[in-house]
This record gives sequence, structure tokens and C-alpha cells, in this order.
Amino acid sequence: MDLDKATSGKSLAAYVLPETAELIYGGLAALIIFFARYKFGWPQMKKGLDARTARIQKELDDADAAEAAATTEVAQIRKALGDIEAERARLLADADAQAAAVLADGRARI
Repeated sequence: MDLDKATSGKSLAAYVLPETAELIYGGLAALIIFFARYKFGWPQMKKGLDARTARIQKELDDADAAEAAATTEVAQIRKALGDIEAERARLLADADAQAAAVLADGRARI
């Protein structure tokens, strides 16, 4: 028994491959669809991708601006904390000086 022939005498390729006319019409239809998608679909897809790219770039720019604002705010807060620490140290030094004066005055009275 020959493996290339089916029981009815046709080759196996005849069962797998479509008719020649079907290949031609199918190929032409595929080419027409591919051309139409390229002609009309590609500009829409490119426009959508460009809009997406612009949106992402805007978000990145906004994030950079927010980071710069946060860095400025952190510097202001640290400066304010430094001023608070200096004021606290000054007040404690004044309180120590007053306490020493009161103690010296109290000892002088005794």
C-alpha cells in the first residue's frame, strides 16, 4: 500500500491543500484586508500610540515637578527645625542662667 495515495486514489496533498482557485481568491482577499488595515488602521493606531506617549511623558514631567516641590518643602522644614532647635537651645540657656541667678540670690540671702 502506497502512503501517498488514499483509498480512493487521490494523493494526501489533495485532502490537505485547498483548490487552486481558493488559494488565489483567499490570497487576494488577505492582501486586500492587509492593505486596508495598513491604509486606514495604521494612522489610527499611530495616533493612539502618540497620544499614549504624550500622556506618559506628561505624567513623568508632573512627577518630576512634584519631586522638586517636595525637595524644596523638605529643605524649608529642615531649616525651620534648625531654627526651632536654635531657639530651644537659647531658651534653655536663658533658663539655666536664670536658675543660676535665683540660686545665687537664694544663697546670698541665707
